[in-house]
Amino acid sequence: MKVMLLLLTLAGSAAAQTRTAHPDSARIVTSDVAHFWSAYDQLTPAMTRADSTAVLTRVYTGRGSEGLLGYLDTHLKQAENLLMGLGMLPRYMAAVRANTLGISSEAVRSALRRVEEFYPDATYPAIYFVIAGFTSQGTVSHGNVVIAAEMVSADAATPRDELPPFLRNVDLTRAVLPCILVHELIHAQQQYAPDKSLLAQVMTEGVADFVTHKAVGCVQTAATTYAWGEAHERELWRQFQQEMHGTDYSKWLYNGNTIKDRPDQLGYWMGYQIAEAYYNRSPDKRRAIRELLNSQDHRAVLAASGYGEEFDK
Repeated sequence: MKVMLLLLTLAGSAAAQTRTAHPDSARIVTSDVAHFWSAYDQLTPAMTRADSTAVLTRVYTGRGSEGLLGYLDTHLKQAENLLMGLGMLPRYMAAVRANTLGISSEAVRSALRRVEEFYPDATYPAIYFVIAGFTSQGTVSHGNVVIAAEMVSADAATPRDELPPFLRNVDLTRAVLPCILVHELIHAQQQYAPDKSLLAQVMTEGVADFVTHKAVGCVQTAATTYAWGEAHERELWRQFQQEMHGTDYSKWLYNGNTIKDRPDQLGYWMGYQIAEAYYNRSPDKRRAIRELLNSQDHRAVLAASGYGEEFDK
């Protein structure tokens, strides 16, 4: 435990040191992907769960970068948790292998340069590509951006029939990489006061989607979620008004496995609407983005945006 705490402390220090003001200077680390496939090739159906975990620990996570170590701490917790996700999708994993190993650093930098054009104040943490066992498509962990390579590497030939229902509507192709990457990069820019309300969390995700769309022309969230939100905007606003100061996220966020009566992640769409309204009302667009990324009062941002006023008349 002491060793792990030391490693995580060092990882946090490295994250602080590797943030740069220039996209071409950002660290892009893909070594964890190669280590994973070395471990994967040593796994056999005859192995016990304990033996498989030992291989993954020795060859993959035991050689992990600071990005993978941070991801273990915040998401995976232990190498054993990779086994379920990977074991369910052998043909999918075989199909995306070459693409995970061929992720282009230039494609990553191209997306970062577009962020710089739109938001010159951005800074760039290290970016790590890992195999995450389908736990998260992307995240910010200990100050680093971490992207699940297996979830941004599919193509037209990749079999999808093994995917569980919550992944069927998720874009897992290489085309989604800029959307996931920039969404997480924007999270790394956000500096908000502590607030666990639904409004705060919706703004966190919606602002990231909004700025991503402005910078690279796409969002992390499924198009079907946005289309459904547009079609039900008035009723969703009325419901959100009743719930936004509470802490129940179940109808709005992180509900791909649980929501049944409407699309998941509608909170991303709602936050996007508020951010867009705020941006459109502001005469100084660069300042508006800066304020959206550094808000200390989400209620004030919502009020200033004017969003929902037409529905409240």
